[in-house]
Amino acid sequence: MKSNPSKYNNNLVKQDFIAKATSSTKGGFLPSKTDLTAFSVKDNAHMPERFSLMICFFHIIKSALAKTIQGEKQVVKRLAVNMPYPDTDGIKRDEKIARIISPAYASLSGELNAVMQYVYHYFNFKISDDADNADVMLGIALAEMNHLEKLGELLITLGVDPVYTAYPPYKTDFYSTRGVSYSKTAVKMLLDDIAGELAAINEYQKILDKIPKTDNGERVGAIIYRIIIDEELHVKILKDALKKIKPQISL
Repeated sequence: MKSNPSKYNNNLVKQDFIAKATSSTKGGFLPSKTDLTAFSVKDNAHMPERFSLMICFFHIIKSALAKTIQGEKQVVKRLAVNMPYPDTDGIKRDEKIARIISPAYASLSGELNAVMQYVYHYFNFKISDDADNADVMLGIALAEMNHLEKLGELLITLGVDPVYTAYPPYKTDFYSTRGVSYSKTAVKMLLDDIAGELAAINEYQKILDKIPKTDNGERVGAIIYRIIIDEELHVKILKDALKKIKPQISL
């Protein structure tokens, strides 16, 4: 589904994003197999499964930071369009708008779930010695983590505690990894990731349709639209990766 640039064509959103659809200069580092095995699942066996997967992810981030300090070579970039995000300046408290955007944050189909899914698929490509697709998974995971951060900041600005639930600030229906695709084959992982990105774009479009056409709504909508631009880039990247494995697949 293509986004409709005319809906949010004010100064908060630039219209030349197509020409700028290149990777961000901010990036991460691809952890080694030693980095991955350093996290002991046995040592954390007492923790619920949904939290142990989160710990695996944050271990990757910790490894990336350690490598940054040690000055190791950067090999993975965050896969996002090279265009700044609109900031939250001027956005006022509005719990109604917060409720509208909250499912994109930590629901079973939200950004937190996308981060977890890409990290899991990264693990599988990594152990399969498919470095190219492992890089893709980690690069998109870093972009989705940035989306999660942007949405969390937005919820706070709107006056809502960004707890990891389907509908912050309500502390019910906490996030669970049951929404993660646990596929292991390359084709199925890429197909599931493409489906997830298309579903996210569709959900964000619905959010844009629901946001009030007020000054506050326009400012929030600009941030949501900017996230869509990244998701559309991810669809293209994932389709290209799939065609390299299965050229006969038509999407």
